[in-house]
Amino acid sequence: LVHSKKIHNIILQIIYQIFPEPKPTQNKLIQILLFSSIIYYNKYTLINDIKHKDLSKFDQIIICTSCLFLSFKALNKQIDIKLLSSKIKPCLMKLNNNKSLDIDVEEINDKIKEKEFDILLSIQFNASIDTPYDYLRTIKLYLLQKCQKDDNNNDNSNNIDVSKIITKLNEYIQHCMLFPLYLYYTSYEIILGCLLLIKKDTNFNFIDFDELINSKHIDINIDMDNINQCALYIRKLSYKIIEASKIIIEEKNKKE
Repeated sequence: LVHSKKIHNIILQIIYQIFPEPKPTQNKLIQILLFSSIIYYNKYTLINDIKHKDLSKFDQIIICTSCLFLSFKALNKQIDIKLLSSKIKPCLMKLNNNKSLDIDVEEINDKIKEKEFDILLSIQFNASIDTPYDYLRTIKLYLLQKCQKDDNNNDNSNNIDVSKIITKLNEYIQHCMLFPLYLYYTSYEIILGCLLLIKKDTNFNFIDFDELINSKHIDINIDMDNINQCALYIRKLSYKIIEASKIIIEEKNKKE
């Protein structure tokens, strides 16, 4: 979890170098870029049996940048590699105590391209990735339809703030980035696992997983047992993140 958090932060730092003041319309793009890049990173290290702790900080940044570069391409969002290299150079300089590096932008370009090829080779040049974010609209539409049922129903779907459910879904999805659940579950199973936790926490009994699993908008086989197991992992992961945040806050308060 600690190593995953570090990689998450490195990629996010690079993204915010590219989008220093992101517009609201860019938030979804940023989320997908981050999620996709982490997937590439984990697949690359897993397939090549590379341990995160054995990578130098320099290599971590280059690999993360290459994953991000590939994510832009996979989304048909081209980014100039020279721009990307210039954005990470300050990060690399910090590793050298802010002294000038004996490496120019062109050399950084070459390293990014070289690592990108290694990543593509590892995933057999299949850069296609779906993420839980791809299904957010499907889930939102489903919830809105359920909440618009007539007043004669006997469930508790009335007066539900769907936006709050989506916000909580986003929170759970962000937690999922810190553990490679996507190596074992489909993105739809992951988002349904997140939704299952919300249903259990709120007793929103109007959420029918049989309907979601058999949705005409979904053409993949979904296993309810997988959803339950995935939800269990997400719950444990979320608990660890919350506990870690509490410790950080407590330590900060002690210093103050």
